[in-house]
Amino acid sequence: MAQRRAARSALLRGPQSVVPTTARFGGLILGPAAAPLYGLVGGGKGGFYAILYVGAAFSAVSLVVVIAFTSHHAMGAFDVVRGLWLEHLGASMR
Repeated sequence: MAQRRAARSALLRGPQSVVPTTARFGGLILGPAAAPLYGLVGGGKGGFYAILYVGAAFSAVSLVVVIAFTSHHAMGAFDVVRGLWLEHLGASMR
């Protein structure tokens, strides 16, 4: 019975308790480095949100960089495979 209750409780909490959002992840990674923002903003809820916003922005920029990096390599791999295929067909490579 206790296992059932625990499973039901975990199900009711939803994915937000399991999957970190961008803001949570950014706050976790960048939070200690952005801690001086807490004092600059005046502390309290505003300081907490400032750290979260800076972390979310950092995560979003990191995501764009990762997508650009992987897409660049994917396009390069496509060019190699296409060149090999065209060579196999005997097409002109000029």
